[in-house]
Amino acid sequence: MLSPLAVLTIAALTAYGTSYYFPKFGTPIVTDTHLVFSGPGWETHRIICITRETGKKAWEIQDDEAVLRPWFMMSGGLIITKGADVFSCNLKNGKTKPLYSTGYERCGLSVHDLPLVIIGGEEENVDFLSLVDLRRAKKKWEVRNLRHIVAKGNGVLLCQHSERKVHASGGYSHNNQKLVAISEDNGEVLWDYPQPKECWDAEGVAIGDHFVVDLAGTLHCLNQKTGAAVKTLQIQDSPYASVSLAERDGALLVWTQEGRDVFSGHVVFSVSVPDLTKSELTKTDWYSAVSHTYGDIVIGMTIGRMDTYNIKTGEKLWQGGQWNWDGIHDGWIYFSTMETNGTHTSVNMIEVTTGNRKKLYEELLPEKWQWKPRKRTSTLSSDNDIEITTEMDEEASNKAIDSDKE
Repeated sequence: MLSPLAVLTIAALTAYGTSYYFPKFGTPIVTDTHLVFSGPGWETHRIICITRETGKKAWEIQDDEAVLRPWFMMSGGLIITKGADVFSCNLKNGKTKPLYSTGYERCGLSVHDLPLVIIGGEEENVDFLSLVDLRRAKKKWEVRNLRHIVAKGNGVLLCQHSERKVHASGGYSHNNQKLVAISEDNGEVLWDYPQPKECWDAEGVAIGDHFVVDLAGTLHCLNQKTGAAVKTLQIQDSPYASVSLAERDGALLVWTQEGRDVFSGHVVFSVSVPDLTKSELTKTDWYSAVSHTYGDIVIGMTIGRMDTYNIKTGEKLWQGGQWNWDGIHDGWIYFSTMETNGTHTSVNMIEVTTGNRKKLYEELLPEKWQWKPRKRTSTLSSDNDIEITTEMDEEASNKAIDSDKE
């Protein structure tokens, strides 16, 4: 899930740490009739509900004592968190009902097999991953030192394992990093796989009976049951080169740079699984940190912009700025952004195939978050970019640093 918090790195939630933070609404949760999102800011105390068709506000809830986040729909109700506690929220009026207390210092949720959900969090500087039955308010299993889910396989979760080393400054680093496969049924560790020191975060996808993971510029095709490496393919000379993966029609799409830096040109390959034979599909004008597919369309995301291509024709369809969004719904992306005037945040919709956009809802940002605009040429966005003219306060700056660590 793409949200301003950006500290939860469970892959299923699609959340990403970022060094450039544009104040905006949280990720819109899309229902049949409404959109629900948190208010702007790193730690918001508001949740707003608008109609999906017109953008008219239906209700708003506020809690000055707890951070509020919406996550997904379950059994006709909206699942939200207040701090580390999980609630059901009535979509008609915003009334909430407690469901489960995680016990974590902060947490994030993702759908597993409802009412089963994956909950990630931390406690006393230890990362945890747990599987919880929300209907029964019962934890099925919990595993320590798992930072996020890399990919979901056939009854197997491939996870990023690491242990925190806390520093005197209050920050921390990650030690003993490796890939760990656990059973969806009971959380039992099935196998592990070494990870190069140069690899900060592993990215992977599940295709058929295999996991394909990028580790420092080399693709590793792993048997889901045993963890055995079926095939490897080096795709970058530098272990720090940009590589993003996505699945399309049983094949792997790899979006990466052509040379040793992001200015050397970029390309999208199709890679067969499990033999890892690659063929070039199209060239692109920028890199991708995370990729998504929709039919013949691939969307590449970086810390400041999105680039969308038809991989059959090579045509670039549209480009956008830094957005929060969660999936494609009936051919549309519903996203939040900071307006180019630097004073407002809004929720919008964009048609994936055409780039046609419509603004649904807008609010004035608090004065301390407003930025002064300046038109300039930049790699960050195709819109009028916002130049940072004010500094974050100390607390927000520390959170930005923490989000990079996660």
